Amino acid sequence: MEVFKNGKKLLRVNLTTGEIKNEIINEKTLRKYYGGGALATSILLNELKPGIDPLGEENILVFTCSVLTGTPIPGASRYTVAAKSPLTNAFAESEAGGFWGPELAKAGYIGIVVTGKSPKPVYLWIKDGEVEIRDAQEIWGKTTGEAQDIIRKQLDDPKVVVAQTGPAGEKLVRYACVLNNLKHANGRTGMGAVFGSKNLRAIAVRGTQEVPVANKEKLIELVKWFGKNWKENVPNKRLHDYGTAHNTMALQNTGTLPTNNWIKGEFEGAEKICGESMTETVLTKNEGCYVCPIKCKRVVGGTKFNIDPEYGGPEYETIGGFGSICGVDDLAAIAKAHEICNAQGVDTISASIAVAWAMECYEKGILTKEDFNGLEMKWGNVDAMLKLTEMIANREGIGSLLSEGILRAAKVVGKGSEKFAMEIKGQEFPAHDPRGKTGVALGFAISPTGADHLEMAHDMGFTDYTNALENVAVLGIHEPIPEIDLTENKLRQFFKLQQICSFNNSAGMCNLVMAPAFTITFEIFEEMVRAVTGWRVSTFEFMQLGERANVMARCFNVREGLGAEDDYLPDRCYEPLQNEKVLKGHALDRDEFRKFMDSYYGMCGWDGDGVPSREKLIELGLEWIDLPENLPPRQEFDIRGVEWK
Repeated sequence: MEVFKNGKKLLRVNLTTGEIKNEIINEKTLRKYYGGGALATSILLNELKPGIDPLGEENILVFTCSVLTGTPIPGASRYTVAAKSPLTNAFAESEAGGFWGPELAKAGYIGIVVTGKSPKPVYLWIKDGEVEIRDAQEIWGKTTGEAQDIIRKQLDDPKVVVAQTGPAGEKLVRYACVLNNLKHANGRTGMGAVFGSKNLRAIAVRGTQEVPVANKEKLIELVKWFGKNWKENVPNKRLHDYGTAHNTMALQNTGTLPTNNWIKGEFEGAEKICGESMTETVLTKNEGCYVCPIKCKRVVGGTKFNIDPEYGGPEYETIGGFGSICGVDDLAAIAKAHEICNAQGVDTISASIAVAWAMECYEKGILTKEDFNGLEMKWGNVDAMLKLTEMIANREGIGSLLSEGILRAAKVVGKGSEKFAMEIKGQEFPAHDPRGKTGVALGFAISPTGADHLEMAHDMGFTDYTNALENVAVLGIHEPIPEIDLTENKLRQFFKLQQICSFNNSAGMCNLVMAPAFTITFEIFEEMVRAVTGWRVSTFEFMQLGERANVMARCFNVREGLGAEDDYLPDRCYEPLQNEKVLKGHALDRDEFRKFMDSYYGMCGWDGDGVPSREKLIELGLEWIDLPENLPPRQEFDIRGVEWK
C-alpha cells in the first residue's frame, strides 16, 4: 500500500560503540506483526542468545509502537518495552500508554533497538529522525521529576516527551520500571533495571511529522463516532468517572479483593480506598493518554504526606497493592507510596507485594523489628509501609533484599516464607485473586512474563448477558460462565479472549477502549485498521496475530529452559479464603487446576511440557524458530547487591 511504500523506520543504537543507524521494516513484516509486542518479540528471538545475563551487556532493549500509533484513534497510544527480564530470567514485555509512543511515531520511527553498554551515563535524544547520544551525568541520581525538568531545559523544549527509569533503575532494583511524563509506566518485568545496566537513563523524543494514513476522511469519521458514543458504554463511563479504582468495590463485593497478602478477599476498609472515595478526597483532576477523551488517569494531591500531583495518581493495582493487600485504608498514604515509586522509578505492583510479604513475615515472627531497622511491620502500619518502600528503591538495609524480588527474598529468609510469596516465575502478583477468577488463575500461571493482569480478559465481565458477552458472539462465545468455573466452556472462552488481549499489545491498543467490554467493537476496529493501513483485515487475523505473539514469547522461554513446572500458582491459591461473606472457605483444587492447564496446552498445540509443536509454528508462520529437542536447565536466580545480613 501507498502508506508503506517506504516501510517504517527502526532505530538501532549501540551504546558500546556509539553507532547509530536506521533499518527499514517492510510492509510484509508489518502486516505479520503490526508492531508492539509481536514485533519486539520477533527481534528478541532473532538477536538475543539464550542464557545471557539480563543485567549484562549482551541484553537487548527493544521499544516498539505499532502501525496505528500516532494516528487519532483513541487508545492507540501504547508502546512496548521488551528484553530478557532481570526479575524472572525469562521473557519480558511491558506496555505503557501516555504520549511517548505517539511522539516516537511522529518523529519517524516504529521502534528502537538498544544494544551494548555505555561507558558513562547517557540519554538518547530523538527529534524528527535526528538522533544523538547525550551525556547524562547531570541527571544521574536525580528523581524522575528532576531529570525530566533538566532534560527539557537542556533541549530548550518543554514539549519533549521523556521515557526514563529513575534512581532505582540505576541501582538495578530488579523491578525498576520505565515512565513517560512521570505517570505512565512500563511497570512490569524490570525494564528500568535493564536501562540502568546499560548506563542509559532516558530516551527523550520530539516529533512533529504527521503519521500517514490510507483514508483520512474515513478515519476521522470513525474517531468522531467514538467521541459521540463512548459515554454510552457503561464501563468506559465508569472509567471516566472513577478511573480503574472503580474495581475496588467490584472485587470487594465478589470476595476477591486481595487482603493481607491474599489471606482473604474482603477488606473492612474497602470503601475508604475506592474510586468514589478518591474523587471525594485526594483527586485534583482527570487526565488522559494521547487523543483519548475518556481521561481515566487520576491526578491526586493533598497536604497530608505532601503529595506531589506531577506524578499522577494510583491505578487500581497500586490501590490494591499498597491498600488492602498491606491492610492500609488511608488513600493519602497509598498515593504517597505511588509517588515514591514513580519518583524513584519502581514498579508499584512488585514493590507493594514485597512490602506485604515482609509484613506477613513480621506478623508470623519470621522477621523481627531489628530486621527492619526498628520498623514495626504490622498490617496497616502506614509509616512503616512508606519507609520500607523508600528502602527498597534505595537498596537500603532489608530493602536491598526485597529489591531482588520476593522469590529471591523468600529463598534467603526461608522458614516457610516461600509458601506465601505471591509470585509466578519470579514476578509478583497483581491485585487479583485466582481463587475467585479461574480465567485469571490460568492467565497468571501460563503468562510468559510471570503473573500479569493485562494478558487475559477478566472473568467477571462474562458472568451475565452483558454488552461484553454480546460482542464476543462473533468469536463463538454465547453463554455466561461463572467466575469460578473450571469447565471446557471457560477454557474455550479464555483461549479466544487471550489472543485478543495479546493482539491489542501488538497493535498498541489500550484494552480499556476495546471489545469485548468497551466502546470499540471488533467490527469498528476492522474499519479503523483499514482506514489507517489500507489493508483488508478481519477479526480472525487479529486473533491469529495475538496467538503468534503468545507462541513467540513461549518459544523465548522454552529456549531459556522454562516449561510446565514453571506454570504454577503459589500454595496460597490452594488454601481456603478466610472470608466472612462471599466465597467463604473457597479454594482452587490443585489436581483440577493442573488438568485445566493441561487441556489448555492441548488446545494450543503444545506438548505436555508446554512446548509448541512444529506444526503449530508452521501454522503461525513461525517455522524460522528453532527450539531445543529437550529443555535446557533454567538459569539460576542469582542475588547481587544485597546489604542485608
